[in-house]
Amino acid sequence: EPPEAVKNATTRYKSEEDLAAIFIEECLEKMDNAEIFAGDMYELFRAWFMDNYGKSCPSISTFGRMASKYLVREKRGRKVYLGYDVKPEIVHKYKDKIKWMQKNVF
Repeated sequence: EPPEAVKNATTRYKSEEDLAAIFIEECLEKMDNAEIFAGDMYELFRAWFMDNYGKSCPSISTFGRMASKYLVREKRGRKVYLGYDVKPEIVHKYKDKIKWMQKNVF
């Protein structure tokens, strides 16, 4: 039987993983040549998280760890996530809250 701290860490890790999967499923769509700056992706995640969970949001480093199982990240001066774009309905939902989306309105 693993110690309580190990069980708690495992549960937290699994729920973080699930959170990233839910975010990706709800907000993103696969698109071959698309890329989203890591900071922009986190800004969207934060807005989505607050709308859905309304409590303290995971940090950007926690988000990076959560998302790394599902998203490919590349560093070219700035970190970018490759192969996904934001779903049009999500852009419309958050464009007033998120500045970088305002120039990408469908």
